[in-house]
Amino acid sequence: MANPFGEKNIGPWEGQQVEYIPLDDLVLWTENPRDPLDGDYTNDDVIRRATDGRNDKQWQLSKLSKEMGDRFDLSELPTVCRIDDGPKYRVYDGNRRVILAMLRKAGLTTEGQQQLVPPDFPDPIPCNVCDEETALENVERKHRGNGSWKQYERDRFMFDYRGGPKTVLIRLEELIKAVTKWPALNMRYVEDDVFNKKHLEEMGLLPDEPDFGVPLELLEELVEAVADKLDNELNTRNARNDPASVLPGELMDRIREARHRWLPWLACTEGERRRSGFPFRSPDIGGLSGGWHAGRRDRRPWHRMCSCGPFPSPGRGCRRLVR
Repeated sequence: MANPFGEKNIGPWEGQQVEYIPLDDLVLWTENPRDPLDGDYTNDDVIRRATDGRNDKQWQLSKLSKEMGDRFDLSELPTVCRIDDGPKYRVYDGNRRVILAMLRKAGLTTEGQQQLVPPDFPDPIPCNVCDEETALENVERKHRGNGSWKQYERDRFMFDYRGGPKTVLIRLEELIKAVTKWPALNMRYVEDDVFNKKHLEEMGLLPDEPDFGVPLELLEELVEAVADKLDNELNTRNARNDPASVLPGELMDRIREARHRWLPWLACTEGERRRSGFPFRSPDIGGLSGGWHAGRRDRRPWHRMCSCGPFPSPGRGCRRLVR
């Protein structure tokens, strides 16, 4: 009887293979969505960060060590890729297990991690060796929906590696470090229910604008107010359907006023750009730094004014203020 799934699905497997690799040849993934690091870091740098008690929520090494028991389970192989055809391999999945193995090999104990007792590990360690695309597919399949990553980590991975959208949480983290400052925001319901497009507009924001259409200090104040409400007023289904109703009215008024000043500025600068033929660099909407307009050839810095008049103070030229 013919195999209904086709003969290509059986026989030698070329996409992935198990190889025994020395621990010294494994390179920890610094872009791990669990706790990404921006820049050049060594294995020791990553291990120090992972064993720092302040980062225990992201790494949970002690918990993993207890779950693993006395020895490494061969059913949980790290997924690795060879780096530029050299002797080193980057660990895409299983970074925590490899960290425990490295700690065990070095015989290290870490301050603040007295309960961390790494299990026994083989060295060389068996690894699932594959190409990068296969490794990223494995990471997505194992972590995207099983609760090991929170919402921001999932969003970041999908945006960086799988062609996903730049979500609200990613944008807020880039603009004001929102998830870092207020970890309570890092939940799916916050992104889907509280910060959906309809509710952002009701809060006075412009969701399609890169900076949400308001000064960054106001955006930060708004997000902080939302974070403060997550444990009480916004912790019910009804409030999530109307989050603007539980936020300070005075704050909503200031946001709407700032947005109304932003919209005429946008229309004015667009018209000036078309008339002048010059590229236009918009000023910092947060009002924290100067900028340049290109609607005049002298390219003087703007001072609270739109590009219709590079005047040093309000009261002269165009009355449509930037701030």
